[in-house]
Amino acid sequence: MKKRIFATMLTAAVFTGVLALSACGDGGSSGGNTFTAGSYSATVEGRNDDITVTVTVNNSNITSIDIDHSETPNWVDEAFPQLIDAIMDANSANVDYIAGATISTQAVIEAVRDALDQARN
Repeated sequence: MKKRIFATMLTAAVFTGVLALSACGDGGSSGGNTFTAGSYSATVEGRNDDITVTVTVNNSNITSIDIDHSETPNWVDEAFPQLIDAIMDANSANVDYIAGATISTQAVIEAVRDALDQARN
């Protein structure tokens, strides 16, 4: 029983550390973003297959995010809309992963970061 509690606590601590570090990247912030208006795409490896994200921006804001994927619907049907809302609210890819679809949402966040980097150049 003590080993199981320790393992659970260790897992929670590692997960918390990963979430804290994921917020430290260079994904921009809600203030001060300067983009070249347009649509930018990036493709990264998801859990099941590649995920392609197209991010549309104006000069200072993310205006839409489209995700093309073959991920398992049960895992991402709720997670992806929540993730898109969080990214758009933050006007940044510096958001938390969605529990239950961690690998897939991590991939989407990475692709959004890549697309936003393109928009900044």
